Amino acid sequence: MLRALMLSFCLASSAYAADFTADFQKCRQLPSDSQRLQCYDQLPMPMVTAPSAPSTPVPTPVVAAVPANQDPAKFGQKISVDEQGPAQLELTISALTLDAYNKYKLIMSNGQVWKQTEAGAMQLKAGDVCIISKGALGSFYLQKKGSAKKIRVKRQE
Repeated sequence: MLRALMLSFCLASSAYAADFTADFQKCRQLPSDSQRLQCYDQLPMPMVTAPSAPSTPVPTPVVAAVPANQDPAKFGQKISVDEQGPAQLELTISALTLDAYNKYKLIMSNGQVWKQTEAGAMQLKAGDVCIISKGALGSFYLQKKGSAKKIRVKRQE
Protein backbone atom coordinates (compact mmCIF):
# COMPACT_ATOMS: atom_id res chain seq x y z
CA MET A 1 0.00 0.00 0.00
CA LEU A 2 2.77 2.43 0.98
CA ARG A 3 4.77 1.60 -2.15
CA ALA A 4 1.75 2.29 -4.35
CA LEU A 5 1.21 5.63 -2.61
CA MET A 6 4.88 6.63 -3.04
CA LEU A 7 4.82 5.59 -6.72
CA SER A 8 1.70 7.65 -7.42
CA PHE A 9 3.26 10.66 -5.65
CA CYS A 10 6.44 10.40 -7.75
CA LEU A 11 4.48 10.10 -10.99
CA ALA A 12 2.25 13.03 -10.10
CA SER A 13 5.19 15.27 -9.23
CA SER A 14 7.02 14.42 -12.46
CA ALA A 15 3.82 15.10 -14.47
CA TYR A 16 3.43 18.44 -12.65
CA ALA A 17 7.03 19.35 -13.49
CA ALA A 18 6.47 18.53 -17.18
CA ASP A 19 3.27 20.67 -17.29
CA PHE A 20 4.99 23.55 -15.51
CA THR A 21 7.92 23.48 -17.95
CA ALA A 22 5.57 23.58 -20.94
CA ASP A 23 3.57 26.51 -19.49
CA PHE A 24 6.80 28.31 -18.65
CA GLN A 25 8.02 27.95 -22.25
CA LYS A 26 4.72 29.37 -23.56
CA CYS A 27 5.07 32.46 -21.37
CA ARG A 28 8.69 32.88 -22.35
CA GLN A 29 7.80 33.15 -26.05
CA LEU A 30 5.36 36.06 -25.62
CA PRO A 31 6.74 39.25 -27.26
CA SER A 32 5.38 41.93 -24.90
CA ASP A 33 6.81 42.41 -21.39
CA SER A 34 3.37 43.04 -19.87
CA GLN A 35 1.85 39.93 -21.52
CA ARG A 36 4.82 37.82 -20.41
CA LEU A 37 4.52 39.11 -16.84
CA GLN A 38 0.80 38.43 -16.74
CA CYS A 39 1.40 34.89 -18.07
CA TYR A 40 4.05 34.22 -15.40
CA ASP A 41 1.72 35.53 -12.68
CA GLN A 42 -0.97 33.04 -13.72
CA LEU A 43 1.35 30.03 -13.48
CA PRO A 44 0.91 27.82 -10.42
CA MET A 45 3.75 28.22 -7.92
CA PRO A 46 6.19 25.29 -7.91
CA MET A 47 7.16 23.68 -4.62
CA VAL A 48 10.45 25.04 -3.32
CA THR A 49 12.96 22.44 -2.20
CA ALA A 50 15.97 22.88 0.03
CA PRO A 51 19.26 23.41 -1.79
CA SER A 52 21.29 20.31 -2.30
CA ALA A 53 24.62 19.70 -0.63
CA PRO A 54 27.62 21.34 -2.29
CA SER A 55 29.23 19.18 -4.94
CA THR A 56 32.75 19.86 -3.69
CA PRO A 57 33.56 18.20 -0.38
CA VAL A 58 34.33 20.47 2.54
CA PRO A 59 37.81 19.72 3.86
CA THR A 60 37.93 18.52 7.44
CA PRO A 61 40.51 20.12 9.70
CA VAL A 62 43.51 17.99 10.50
CA VAL A 63 44.22 17.71 14.21
CA ALA A 64 47.77 16.89 15.18
CA ALA A 65 48.23 14.08 17.66
CA VAL A 66 49.24 15.19 21.14
CA PRO A 67 52.52 13.55 22.17
CA ALA A 68 52.23 11.47 25.33
CA ASN A 69 55.45 12.79 26.91
CA GLN A 70 55.04 16.53 27.44
CA ASP A 71 57.56 18.81 29.12
CA PRO A 72 57.18 18.33 32.91
CA ALA A 73 58.25 21.95 33.42
CA LYS A 74 54.84 23.07 32.08
CA PHE A 75 52.88 20.82 34.47
CA GLY A 76 50.35 22.87 36.43
CA GLN A 77 50.49 25.98 34.25
CA LYS A 78 47.51 27.17 32.25
CA ILE A 79 47.89 25.70 28.77
CA SER A 80 45.73 25.22 25.71
CA VAL A 81 43.74 22.08 25.00
CA ASP A 82 46.36 21.02 22.45
CA GLU A 83 49.05 20.75 25.17
CA GLN A 84 47.53 18.59 27.89
CA GLY A 85 50.76 17.13 29.31
CA PRO A 86 51.18 14.21 31.75
CA ALA A 87 48.38 13.14 34.11
CA GLN A 88 50.63 13.28 37.19
CA LEU A 89 54.10 14.28 38.24
CA GLU A 90 56.34 12.89 40.99
CA LEU A 91 58.43 15.58 42.71
CA THR A 92 60.57 16.02 45.82
CA ILE A 93 60.00 18.95 48.19
CA SER A 94 63.13 21.14 48.44
CA ALA A 95 61.68 23.71 50.85
CA LEU A 96 58.31 24.63 52.32
CA THR A 97 56.73 27.39 54.38
CA LEU A 98 53.38 27.85 56.13
CA ASP A 99 51.45 31.09 55.68
CA ALA A 100 49.18 32.83 58.23
CA TYR A 101 46.29 30.55 57.24
CA ASN A 102 48.27 27.31 57.82
CA LYS A 103 48.56 26.67 54.08
CA TYR A 104 51.75 25.34 52.53
CA LYS A 105 53.90 27.04 49.94
CA LEU A 106 56.04 24.26 48.45
CA ILE A 107 59.24 24.67 46.45
CA MET A 108 59.96 21.50 44.52
CA SER A 109 63.29 20.02 43.43
CA ASN A 110 62.70 21.09 39.79
CA GLY A 111 62.08 24.74 40.81
CA GLN A 112 58.28 24.72 40.58
CA VAL A 113 56.39 26.53 43.35
CA TRP A 114 53.01 25.16 44.47
CA LYS A 115 50.56 26.74 46.93
CA GLN A 116 47.91 24.90 48.95
CA THR A 117 44.47 26.31 48.11
CA GLU A 118 42.13 24.61 50.55
CA ALA A 119 42.15 24.03 54.28
CA GLY A 120 43.42 20.63 55.26
CA ALA A 121 46.12 19.24 57.47
CA MET A 122 48.96 17.19 56.06
CA GLN A 123 52.38 16.55 57.57
CA LEU A 124 55.00 17.54 54.99
CA LYS A 125 58.71 18.23 55.28
CA ALA A 126 61.63 18.94 52.97
CA GLY A 127 62.78 15.79 51.20
CA ASP A 128 59.30 14.19 51.02
CA VAL A 129 58.41 12.68 47.65
CA CYS A 130 54.99 13.89 46.47
CA ILE A 131 52.72 13.09 43.57
CA ILE A 132 50.84 15.98 41.97
CA SER A 133 47.93 14.77 39.86
CA LYS A 134 45.31 16.46 37.73
CA GLY A 135 41.78 16.82 39.05
CA ALA A 136 38.56 17.95 37.43
CA LEU A 137 38.16 21.40 35.85
CA GLY A 138 41.85 22.29 35.92
CA SER A 139 42.49 21.52 39.57
CA PHE A 140 45.57 19.75 40.95
CA TYR A 141 46.03 17.55 44.02
CA LEU A 142 49.20 16.90 46.01
CA GLN A 143 49.59 13.53 47.70
CA LYS A 144 52.52 12.41 49.81
CA LYS A 145 53.89 9.18 48.34
CA GLY A 146 52.59 6.25 50.40
CA SER A 147 49.67 8.25 51.86
CA ALA A 148 46.01 8.39 50.86
CA LYS A 149 45.53 12.01 52.02
CA LYS A 150 45.36 14.67 49.27
CA ILE A 151 45.31 18.45 49.35
CA ARG A 152 44.35 20.79 46.53
CA VAL A 153 47.23 22.89 45.20
CA LYS A 154 47.84 25.51 42.53
CA ARG A 155 51.06 26.22 40.70
CA GLN A 156 52.52 29.65 41.45
CA GLU A 157 55.57 29.79 39.18
